[in-house]
Parts: sequence; structure tokens; C-alpha cells
Amino acid sequence: MSALTLKEQYYIQTYGCQMNVSDTEVIEAVLDQMNFAKAPTIEEASLILFNTCCVRENADLKVYGKLGELKEKKRKNRDLILGVVGCLSQKDGKKFLERFPYVDLVLGTYKQGRLPYLIQEIRSGKGPILELSNRKDREEEGLPVKRRSEIFTFVPISYGCDQFCTFCIVPFVRGKQRSRHPKSLMREIQNLAEDGFKEITLLGQNVNTYGFDLGPEYSFSELLALINSLDKIDRIRFITSHPKYFSLELVEKIASLDKVCEHFHLPLQSGDDEILKKMRRGYTYEDYKKLVCKIRTLIPSASITTDLIVGFPGETEEQFQKTLTAYREIQFDQAFMFAYSPREGTKAAKFEDQVPESVKKERLQLLIELSNQMVEKKNKEYVGSIQEVLVEGPSKKNINRLTGRTRTNRISVFDGNPKIIGTLQKVHIKNGYSWGLEGNVISSSIP
Repeated sequence: MSALTLKEQYYIQTYGCQMNVSDTEVIEAVLDQMNFAKAPTIEEASLILFNTCCVRENADLKVYGKLGELKEKKRKNRDLILGVVGCLSQKDGKKFLERFPYVDLVLGTYKQGRLPYLIQEIRSGKGPILELSNRKDREEEGLPVKRRSEIFTFVPISYGCDQFCTFCIVPFVRGKQRSRHPKSLMREIQNLAEDGFKEITLLGQNVNTYGFDLGPEYSFSELLALINSLDKIDRIRFITSHPKYFSLELVEKIASLDKVCEHFHLPLQSGDDEILKKMRRGYTYEDYKKLVCKIRTLIPSASITTDLIVGFPGETEEQFQKTLTAYREIQFDQAFMFAYSPREGTKAAKFEDQVPESVKKERLQLLIELSNQMVEKKNKEYVGSIQEVLVEGPSKKNINRLTGRTRTNRISVFDGNPKIIGTLQKVHIKNGYSWGLEGNVISSSIP
């Protein structure tokens, strides 16, 4: 068995949602403890991992394409360890090894803590290894985390999902919902506060069903209140919320908590009731509108973002038009839009009335065009206002400028002294674009 040295380097490509990003932070910390170093490029790595997503076919294809590109590299370097982890691994399992026999490791969800042992097994010649989760497997508590930022971070509060929407593969690859105990969560968040983190984002497939599996004494609203009471945390965010379980009482609680940001991500998915029923979403469009009205009445500055699917099986032109109408009526601040992608194992994949790909692409393009117009319009409404921005660092497109986010989760770019990174600043908004806001810092306070 060859000993791991500081010269060994890893490269991880992450696909999918914020939960996958959080998982990658755990994987990186585990590898750091094994004396691996992070490789600047994929070419320099002796361990290459793909942390995968399987929510849509496009995500599958990206991983398959990358693995195909690495076949020759693996042939030339037999010591290279090539692995896939996460949701797509859990879904496809041994299909990976059949299609890509040069892959060394296929690791399912909730298995990050097994990496040290499995890498050593592969090094000793016992690969390829296939290890998937079963229904009894849970996310391991106490694993290290390598945070990507020292200012803001993600904290998973629950794993898995009980909803079984007909289009969604998540319950099949991440299992039923398991909420973390408040004591464990508060201990982690308190440590983050002591370490200087200013903003945390609570993660869950449905954050507002947090505690449903723990008992009636546990709830998402009470968890928010506990975190809000911590002195050194300035901002609290959460994603994603299920509209069906967003009660008036929860809206009222959030309105009373000063650290909870005024941003609600509420996936609508479709503006048509028949499609929503076929999706098994559990609400009507009218229900959704009432919820948005409650939020905007109690929290007038709130931004509402959403997910939308076009081309769901059986969707007619009239039903698609209802989704466009819904976008105009709700006046979403932003939307993540997708053409329906059949996922093997879900109910919707078996529906016979599948919409042709050409129609789905056409509808998606129309929705994207509407969204771009609406988002720019909403952002221009901020011009002239003064917004509180958490300064995150240099702008990716112009390192001479700084960037951060408003409480409503809008990207803002502005000039400023790098010493204000990690602080809350007042920014006078001068311009609004489809991508975000541009402004000037007002008499910045440098720590």
C-alpha cells in the first residue's frame, strides 16, 4: 500500500444544487486530513472526483462527457484515481462501471466519511469499488468542513425529501427527510459565529418541513428564532421552501426576526392547476398567489424567486401560457427555468403524453426572454435606493471592484477599499441590470 504524501493533489468538479456544494466542502476537508492538496487544474491531480447531480438529464450528460474525456488520461496514468460521488452515482450505480470500466470509485450519497478507507483500498489494488447508500444510511455528523468563504456559508438542517413530486428524483437518491437535531445545529452555528461568519444559509430540500420527523416540539420557525438570537450572526438565509407548508404563522415569525433576510425562494413549477396536480405539488396557483400576497403584505421589501418547469407531460399551449401569465402576475424577482427532463424511476417518466423536445425548447426560450425582461425591470426599481450589502470580495469580472449581496439576494458591484470585505455596507444603487445592481458605497466604515 503506497503512503499518501503532501505531493498528492485532488480535483473536484461539483454539479447541481447548494446541497452538493455543501457535500463538496465536506469531501475537501476529508481529503485535506489525508494530506491531499487541492490541485490548481484537473491535469495536475492524482485524484479526480465528480460530485454529481441527477435532477435533470443535462447534468448526467455533462458528467458522462467529462468521464469520456478522461479515458485516455486514465490509460496513460494507471495511478490516477477517478471517481464519481453523489446523486447520479446513487441513481446509476453499477451502470457507471459498465459504461466506464476505468472508473475506480462509484460512491453514493451520505458516504463522504468512507473516502479515506476506500481510497486506501483502491491504492492497494482492490478497485474498482461500488458503494451506495441504503435506507438506513444517514448523513454523518461531525465530519470536517472546508468552508469556501470566511464570510458566509451553508448549513444543512435536513436531508432527503418526503414529497415525491412526480418529476423529482431526489427522494430516490437522498432518501426520506431526516432533520438534524437543534442541539447539533446550534452548536455548529455558534462555532461559525465565533469564527467570524456573518451570514449563514440554511439548506434543505424543503427547509420549512424541518422538524416534521422529529416531533411537534420542533419547527422551522423556532429554529429560525434560536439562530436569530445569536449575537455574532448578522444574516440568516434559507433555501428551498415548499409553498404547501409555508403557513401564515411562519411568515409572521420571519417578519419579526431582524436577521432573517427578505428573500423567499418558492418553487411554483407551473401556473396551471391541472399540471400542478399531475406534478403532485399539493397547492393551486391561487394558493400560491395568496402566499405571495401574505409575504408582501407583512414584508413589503421581500424578493420572491422561483423554479419553473416547461413541457411537463401533457402540457398544452394554453397551460404553458398560464405559466407566462403567472410570471407577469407574481412579478418574480428571478426564476430558474428548465425544460422537463424525464427521470427514470419517477412517475412522470412513465406518463404517455410526453411533450416533444422541440416544443419544450421553444417554450423554454420564450420563458427565458420574459424572465430577462422582468428581472431587469425589477432591478431597475432599486435605482436611487440605499441597500445594505454584505461585501463578499472582489468582483469575478473586474477584480478592481468589490461585490456583495443585498438582503434581497441581489448581486451588487461597486468600488471600495478591500479592507471592507466581510463587513456590512450601505450602497447607493446607481444602475440596475438583468444580472444585478451597480452602485457606490456610502462613507464606508473600515474595520
